[in-house]
Amino acid sequence: MNANLFAAHEAQHKASVMYDTWGHLDPKPNVIYKVTFFVAHDGREALHFKVNMPDLDGGPGFYSDICTYAFNRFVRSDLPEGVYKFEGRYQLYKRPKPNCEMYGFFKGKVTKVKLP
Repeated sequence: MNANLFAAHEAQHKASVMYDTWGHLDPKPNVIYKVTFFVAHDGREALHFKVNMPDLDGGPGFYSDICTYAFNRFVRSDLPEGVYKFEGRYQLYKRPKPNCEMYGFFKGKVTKVKLP
């Protein structure tokens, strides 16, 4: 039996369970959230930590977006390895494109943190 035969169904079921469990924490449409977080990256992967979101609880959609944003912005962009601080906002797309890999977008300032 082909292992990929049920992959699409299982992925949909997993997404449904995640949303049913944690979806109430997701960002709301037409709301701009103030977000500050730090990202450490070593050239292969990015780790976001110390996330400060006074008006947002998180949720699977936001978590997926922050992981995608951190990887694309810090690892794929060929920034030097190190620790960076993001200060800005997060908002859901009003009309996301069907092939878009994120539910929302981050807009703000990124600065490199000087470590001792």
